[in-house]
Amino acid sequence: MGFKIRANPSNEQTLKNLVVLLAVPPDINGEDCRMSRKEGKWDELKRTISWVVPELEKGKALEFQAQFLNDTPERTPKFPVLVRCDYDQLFS
Repeated sequence: MGFKIRANPSNEQTLKNLVVLLAVPPDINGEDCRMSRKEGKWDELKRTISWVVPELEKGKALEFQAQFLNDTPERTPKFPVLVRCDYDQLFS
């Protein structure tokens, strides 16, 4: 699975201290995940992979990819993604 996050070019400031969190479904083995960004951390208890990004300048984008073995190919798993960051104003 893969996804991209992008800072809105009309933001006035750089996004700081981003945490990107990928929830892994219970029937998917997260321990054997291969990630495109090496700084990703697997948390077995929470069943999440998290990446910490120090900053993302306005208009810039980051891509994330994670490969999992799927033992149930008849079902397409869903991977919720959450992002949080520090920013002094409202943003989109």
